[in-house]
Amino acid sequence: MTYTEYLNLFNRWRDSNDLPGSAVLLYYSLLDRFNRDFWPSSEPVDTLRLMLMTKCKDKETAYRARDKLVEAGFIRYEKGRKGKSSRYFLLEKRSGIMSVKPTETPTVLPTETPTVLPTETPTVLPTQDIRPKTKTKDIPPHTPQGESESFLRFWEAYPRKMDRARAWSAWEQLCPDEGLTAVIMTAVQEQSRSAQWRQEAGRYIPSPEKWLKNRRWEYKLAPAKPEMQRSYDIQDLVKMSQFRVPEKL
Repeated sequence: MTYTEYLNLFNRWRDSNDLPGSAVLLYYSLLDRFNRDFWPSSEPVDTLRLMLMTKCKDKETAYRARDKLVEAGFIRYEKGRKGKSSRYFLLEKRSGIMSVKPTETPTVLPTETPTVLPTETPTVLPTQDIRPKTKTKDIPPHTPQGESESFLRFWEAYPRKMDRARAWSAWEQLCPDEGLTAVIMTAVQEQSRSAQWRQEAGRYIPSPEKWLKNRRWEYKLAPAKPEMQRSYDIQDLVKMSQFRVPEKL
């Protein structure tokens, strides 16, 4: 198969299947490596390279992205021995109408068209239009644009709501695990009480996309100064009203 055929087949499969963004990045990166190396039978990829290809900060998250591609049937890998990288293989994902290669189409379809298609048309199409097969009311709705639960918690906590799609893209590229997510949520709460974020009704709060890309959770902002308030009881007010300034001091 050519580079374009691999790419088109993968994108068609994604139209009706869910796949994490890190797994998508890994498949695109593997295709690029195979293409640049003139399509060898396999490519060596070590753990560090795998983390860079998936844009993940830890190896466990990168492994999960790789396992998603293996489960979907797009790649296969052989674990390397000590001192050697694992080897990755590209597989031809085939299901439904995509199980026929483009080169086989002109030889199979002309012979089957006059004998098979006319007889199958009235019997196959009604079964494909039955409502229970396309019913979606019982399926729980997905979060917008495939947003993860951890990103939704960040978005609800972050005080400045703008460019949600870009913020989600930055979160997906960061690919934080549970530990980093907890650090980010704590930093948002602390910085929300800072003088900078409270100044001029939040004018100097950075956009969530910029905050994530610049790793602003590592910043330490000065806390806001407590407002000085003084309360008076009725007796104090009476004394103050009776006080007179002498003419000569």
